[in-house]
Amino acid sequence: MACAQQSATEYLRNTRKNLVTHMKNFPLIIENLYQKNVFNDHEVDALKAERTEFDKARCILDWVINKGEMASYELLRILDVTKKRTLDPDLHYWISCFSFRWEDTEASYSYGE
Repeated sequence: MACAQQSATEYLRNTRKNLVTHMKNFPLIIENLYQKNVFNDHEVDALKAERTEFDKARCILDWVINKGEMASYELLRILDVTKKRTLDPDLHYWISCFSFRWEDTEASYSYGE
C-alpha cells in the first residue's frame, strides 16, 4: 500500500475489504464515533445488535462512508489514535500513510442521520 493523497472516503473505500476483516475492538470504535457525533443512539443500538464481528465492521464502514468526508475522516483519526487496540498490525502502516490535517484535531462535527 503506497502512501498517496486521497480523500478520507476514498481511503476507506480502497481498503474496505481489509478493514472488514482486520478491525477489532468494535465497542471502542463505536463509542468514539458516538462521542464525535458521527453515530446517534439508534445507530449505536443497531450496531450492538449485529450478530457477528464481520457484520459490525461492514456496517460501521458502510455507514461512515455514506455519511461522507468528515465522518470518514473521524473514523480514520480514531483508527490512527487507537491503532494498537483497533487494527491488526498489518494495517498500522496503512493508517500512517493517510495525510491528516492535525490543526483540526479538536474539532467535532455533526453528521447526517
